[in-house]
Amino acid sequence: MSDKIALAALAVSQELNLSTRIVGFDGIPQAAESGLTTVQQPIAKKGQIAAQMALGQLPYESIQLETELIIRSSS
Repeated sequence: MSDKIALAALAVSQELNLSTRIVGFDGIPQAAESGLTTVQQPIAKKGQIAAQMALGQLPYESIQLETELIIRSSS
């Protein structure tokens, strides 16, 4: 789930005093501030590839970007 959704789920689970493991996907700065485990990809590179595909400069195909799992206290 996106980090924003994961952060909301983390806040609710803390409010309800639930023991959960939550992982987001985006790597936004707020994830680090709240201790959210996240998977991060290069956002600028992802946008560049999407624009090139939209402009017909790259074929629509499966492209793998570098990813990094950043483990924090939410997992």
